[in-house]
Amino acid sequence: MRAATESRGRSPIVVALVSAVFLVAIYNGRFWSETLALSQSGSLRDWMFVASVFVVLVAMHVSALLLIPGTRLLKAFLVFAVLAGAISAYFANTYGAGIDAEMIRNTVQTDAREAAGLMTVRFGLYMLFLAVVPAIVVLRTRVASPPLGRQILQRVGVVAASVALCGIVVASMGAQYASFLREHKALRYLIAPGNVINGGIGYFRQGSSTDVPSEVADLESPVSRTAAATKKPLVMFVVIGETARAQNFQLGGYAQATNPELSKRGVHYFTNAYSCGTSTAVSLPCMFSGSGRKDFDAARAARGTNLVDALAKAGIAVEWRDNNSGCKGLCARVPSIDYRSTSSATFCSATGCYDEVMLADLPEALAKVTADTVIVFHQAGSHGPAYSERYPKAFEVFKPVCYGKELSRCAREEVVNAYDNSLLYTDHNVARQIDLLKSAASSVDALLLYVSDHGESLGEKGLYLHGAPYMLAPDEQKHVPLLLWLSPEYNKRFGVSPACVDAKRAQAFTHDNLYHTVLGAVGVKSTRYLPQLDMLATCRSAEAAAGGEVMGMK
Repeated sequence: MRAATESRGRSPIVVALVSAVFLVAIYNGRFWSETLALSQSGSLRDWMFVASVFVVLVAMHVSALLLIPGTRLLKAFLVFAVLAGAISAYFANTYGAGIDAEMIRNTVQTDAREAAGLMTVRFGLYMLFLAVVPAIVVLRTRVASPPLGRQILQRVGVVAASVALCGIVVASMGAQYASFLREHKALRYLIAPGNVINGGIGYFRQGSSTDVPSEVADLESPVSRTAAATKKPLVMFVVIGETARAQNFQLGGYAQATNPELSKRGVHYFTNAYSCGTSTAVSLPCMFSGSGRKDFDAARAARGTNLVDALAKAGIAVEWRDNNSGCKGLCARVPSIDYRSTSSATFCSATGCYDEVMLADLPEALAKVTADTVIVFHQAGSHGPAYSERYPKAFEVFKPVCYGKELSRCAREEVVNAYDNSLLYTDHNVARQIDLLKSAASSVDALLLYVSDHGESLGEKGLYLHGAPYMLAPDEQKHVPLLLWLSPEYNKRFGVSPACVDAKRAQAFTHDNLYHTVLGAVGVKSTRYLPQLDMLATCRSAEAAAGGEVMGMK
C-alpha cells in the first residue's frame, strides 16, 4: 500500500526541475533585466548567450536541489527558497539592491522602526504571491520516494548530466562567459535564492553575534593624556550622520542650498571623504575601531575596545546619544541615552523622533560640564526610504516631494527633494550644536566633528538606498560629507592653524581618520594612535604636536 501511495507522488527529479525553472525565472527579474541590458546589440549570439545563462542556472539549481536528501528536507528547503526569493525579488526590483553578507548583517541589526519603514503594500503582495502561495503549493505537493538505491542512481545521473551540460554550454561560449563574469560581478548578488544563502553563510562565518561580550580585549593601553593649556574643560561633539551623501551637500558644491546654516558657521569642509562601508552595521564599528577598513573584522572588533573606551580610559567623560539603530556595542561601557523610546510631543511622532530631540537638554548639560567631555550623537539623519519622515514639516523647502516608501514609483525629482529636505534638517541640527558650543565659550573650549556613516543611491542606474557590496558600490554610497568646526579658544589652546586646516579641503580622507583625529583633538594618545591619520596633527603648533607634558598613563 505504501509503495502504491509513493508511486502516485511526483518524482523528485520532476519536482527539482520544475522548482528550478520557477526559481530562476520568477525570482530573478532584476538579474534578467540587467543581463538583457548588457546585450545591447540584439544579435542572435547575444540572445543565445542569455538563453545559455538561463540553462546553466536551471541546471545548477536542479543539481543543488537533488543533493538534498529525502522528500521532507527537499520540501522544507523549497519553502525557505521561495521565502528568500520573494524577499530578494522585492528589494532587487524595488530598490535595485543585491544581497551579500554585509546586507544580511545590516538586516539583522536593523531596529523595528527601520524595518517598518520598508514595509509597503507592494512588499505584502510580493510575500503573498511569491512566498505564501508557492509555499502552500510546495507543502501540498506529494513527492514520491523510490527505493533508496534507485533514487541515488537517478539523482547522481541527473546531477552528472547537469554538470556536464553546464560545462558544454560554458565552453561553447567561453569568451562571452569570461567577459560576463569578470566585468559584471555585481550581478551575482541579484541571483535568488542563492544570494540570500551565500550572504547568510558569509555573515555567520564573519561572526553573527550582536551581543556585547562580557569581557573585551584592551586594545588601547597604554593611554596617555597631555596636559591642558587652560583650566577650562574641553568639549567635543562627534556627530555621526546617517545616509548623508557628499554629492548633495551644498558645502561641497551642490546646486541646491542644503547647508544654508552651516555655510555661515565657519566650518572646515572636506570634499574627498569616503566611508568604511555602505551600511551602518559595518561603518559605525569600523570607524570607531581604529583598525582601518582594510583590516576591519566585525566579529574581532566586537571583542575588543574602541575609540569610546580609549577616551574613557584617558579620564574623559564620554556620553553616547542615539536616535538610530543603537551603538552596535560601542557604547556598552559608557553612559548612553536611547532617544528612540522618547515621548516628546515637540520632536517625536508616530514614525519616530527627529534628531533635534538629542539637543533639547544640551544647554543645561553644557552648563554642568566640569571635566573634559566628548558627546557622540548618532543621528537618524536621512535614513530611507521614507526621507519625508526624517524632518519636521517646516523644513520641507524643496518641492515636490516623494512621500511614499516605494521610491521607484516617484519621480526622481520628488525623491531627491525629499532627501535634500532631510539634509536641510541635518544642517539645522549641526548648526544648532555649533551655536550651543559657541554660547558656552566662556566656560569651555569646544570643537565639533561631523561625518556620515555612508551615502545613498537615489535612483542612479536604477539603484536606491544603500548596502551594496563595497567593492562594487557606486560612489554615491561611499562618498560622504565630513566637516570640522573649531572654536577660536580651541585653536589657541592647541595651536591649530585654521588656514592649514582649510588647505586640506580636497585631501583624501576616510573613516580610518576618525579614531586618530578624535584622540588627537582632545590630547589623547593610545597604542593604536597614528599621527599620520590624525587630520589635525600637521596643523598644530610644534609644542602641541609634541604632546606637551604627559599626564595619567593608564
